[in-house]
Amino acid sequence: MRITQITRIFNVPRGQCNPHLTFSCKTNLFVIETKRDLTTFVGCIRLLTTFLNITMTEHLKQKLNDSAVLRWSVLALVAFTMLCGYFLTDVMSPLKPMLEKELLWDSLDYGFFTSAYGWFNVFLLMLIFGGIILDKMGVRFTGMGACLLMVFGCGLKYYAISTTFPEGAMLFGFKTQVTLAALGYAIFGVGVEIAGITVSKIIVKWFKGKEMALAMGLEMATARIGTTLAMVLTVPLADFFGSTDESGTFHTNIPAPILFCLIMLCVGTIAFSFILSMIRSWMLLWMQRDWNRKNRSV
Repeated sequence: MRITQITRIFNVPRGQCNPHLTFSCKTNLFVIETKRDLTTFVGCIRLLTTFLNITMTEHLKQKLNDSAVLRWSVLALVAFTMLCGYFLTDVMSPLKPMLEKELLWDSLDYGFFTSAYGWFNVFLLMLIFGGIILDKMGVRFTGMGACLLMVFGCGLKYYAISTTFPEGAMLFGFKTQVTLAALGYAIFGVGVEIAGITVSKIIVKWFKGKEMALAMGLEMATARIGTTLAMVLTVPLADFFGSTDESGTFHTNIPAPILFCLIMLCVGTIAFSFILSMIRSWMLLWMQRDWNRKNRSV
């Protein structure tokens, strides 16, 4: 395709043409030649480069989608990440009696803590902003950001629950421990909800035209296993890592299940980053192979 055809499409004025100058670009795939000024030529080259990059990227994504092993591996990874998120979302529910006994929380404190999940998502419209960021920045940036928010929120929550604050210490009208734990839970809530919409987009990208409904169903079912695990494992974990004081009184270890969630989230974040790097490497490898094959055929 000659560059003059493309310049007509973009309505480049004929007055910019300089009949005494000829610029050309020759590759193994196409030859570009035009009798126009250098600015017009460079602009057209950039348009062609952008077009070829987009076309090649979409072509490579389609090739990656055709690999059943790869797309189901991606599904397993994102489903595991959401399982960890749902585990931490519900991990405090079975611990309420222990919070009241060991940390002297009351029902008001616990209600304040659980309400924190929707603070930023509802009042600051973070889910809407998260969707905008996902559209603008893509799955890689948004997914990693959501995972880091979950890890940071979980870490702050663990710090609050595992730390003994001075008696009577208050922050915003509530116990300092309760306020910090609620803040961590609120940050975690932003991360897990943005991760949810990111996972939906990942599934659409990888399973479009294939087993998309089945993939979404499996992802939701796997994520809800996290809720079941929270109800089943939380109390045994707290009892298993508990300790007995000098008076013979047994004290459960409330931070232990939260630390377990934090470790799982870190593993999920590292795995998510690793597979993104691997996908990028596979795309570059297939791009090189495709380019070499075309060079041999020319």
